[in-house]
Amino acid sequence: MKIHALYGLGFRCHHKYTMTKNEWDAHVAVRNAHVAVRNAHVAVRNAHVAVRNAHVAVRNAHVAVRNAHVAVRNVQVAVRNAHVAVRNAHVAVRNAHVAVRNAHVAVRN
Repeated sequence: MKIHALYGLGFRCHHKYTMTKNEWDAHVAVRNAHVAVRNAHVAVRNAHVAVRNAHVAVRNAHVAVRNAHVAVRNVQVAVRNAHVAVRNAHVAVRNAHVAVRNAHVAVRN
C-alpha cells in the first residue's frame, strides 16, 4: 500500500514522496508517543499545582492559628490591664483614707 505525502525539502522544493506503510506506521507511533509525553507532562504539572495548593492551605491554616493565638493574648493583656487599674484605684482609696486619718490625728493633737 502506497501512502502519498508531501515532504518539505525547502521553500520552493516540494517533491512528492511515496511513504510505505511501515514508514507511515512508524510516523503514527512517533506521534502517539509525543501525545503520551505531552499528557504525562500535563499530569505532572497538575500534580505540582495540587501540591502547591495544599501548601498554601497549610500556610493559611497556620496563619489562622497564629491570629487566634494573638487574639487570645490580647484578651489576656486587656484583663491584666483592667486588674492593674482596679488595684491602682484600691491603692488610691487606701491612700486617701490614710490622709484623712492623718489629718484627723493632726487636728486632734
